[in-house]
Amino acid sequence: MILMAIILAVWAGLIGYCNSVMDTLAHHYSTSKFSQKKNQQWWDPNISWRNKYKDGDSDKGPKFFGSTTFLVFTTDAWHFYKWLMNGLIPLPAAFMFGFFLFDGRLMIVAYIGLRIVYAVTFHVFYHYLHSKEALSVPFPKDPHT
Repeated sequence: MILMAIILAVWAGLIGYCNSVMDTLAHHYSTSKFSQKKNQQWWDPNISWRNKYKDGDSDKGPKFFGSTTFLVFTTDAWHFYKWLMNGLIPLPAAFMFGFFLFDGRLMIVAYIGLRIVYAVTFHVFYHYLHSKEALSVPFPKDPHT
């Protein structure tokens, strides 16, 4: 039981670390240690976003198949740490599922299932519900304004 608690604490710590890297890159890059790294094309979010596109130009399309979608984590530090964090989040639940049922195959299925649910939910909210087109449906007027 203590070992399981330690494992879960390490997982939570790794998730927190990944999130701290993402937030530091996004909001405090210029004053962070990351701004001193050698490969600024990977670390600097002001320029690394260009790594997804041919010749760094979004008008020319993706640099390679998947560079703007499922392989975006290979293009810059922010997306890599997001990919790592999102991969770590469902691990404890999948681990517990397989552990209590004593079936490693179910643990793998649970992990893949949780990743799919997460990915689909993110995609729906990011691309549809939060877009301007989705918000073009009029909302009821706020009576307090």
